[in-house]
Amino acid sequence: MGFTAVDDVNLKIREGTLHAVIGPNGAGKSTLFNLITKFHQPSAGKITFKGSDITGIRPANLARKGMVRSFQISAIFPEMTVLENVKMARLRKYGTPSRFWKSLGSLNALDEACLALIEDVGLMDYAYHIAGQLPYGRKRALELATTLALEPDVLLLDEPMAGLGQEDINKISNLIGHVAKGRTVLMVEHNMSVVAQLSDVITVMQRGQVLVEGDYDYVSQHPKVLEAYVGTGENKRA
Repeated sequence: MGFTAVDDVNLKIREGTLHAVIGPNGAGKSTLFNLITKFHQPSAGKITFKGSDITGIRPANLARKGMVRSFQISAIFPEMTVLENVKMARLRKYGTPSRFWKSLGSLNALDEACLALIEDVGLMDYAYHIAGQLPYGRKRALELATTLALEPDVLLLDEPMAGLGQEDINKISNLIGHVAKGRTVLMVEHNMSVVAQLSDVITVMQRGQVLVEGDYDYVSQHPKVLEAYVGTGENKRA
């Protein structure tokens, strides 16, 4: 008998909200995220985005449609400056292949928009620093800037607090709250204080299915959620 990681999940993300998916380890959160972002193909069911069926399309095509994902591990070009990293992302959105071979320094027309994004994530003082030399928390902020450079309609954040110390958690949480304004965000996250602070809607998963959905006050007091976490050692991490 095969193992079903995600079973009969009906998830709707409202435009302009930050929607968090939580649940104990093995609940199916990462599998669900990979299905939505096309790193896994579903064996049944359908995924739609802005009214279009995207079930069978490739991840790169999904990004072009406006759904962009960040990952648990920071993905940057460590030998480039912060500004050059954001330029590279901007080129993916607007750059022309015939100019790709040119030096990034020659693409000065991109500077204004890229520096605005860098300022938006609090890295203006580091714009000309080598990205690989940044502290880990600032690398995560840079990754967020490069993601935003693609101008996503939906921003998907996969455990953005992973590997961060408490000081960086506070900074990145505040940063996500800032950049999420007016955007649609789907976030998988373990840190419940961050989920409580940022989320408009929370979906709780257990054993590959949706257990409960609602705002934090509703979810945190729901008997099914309390039962799922009591004695699991997960009451502070979801």
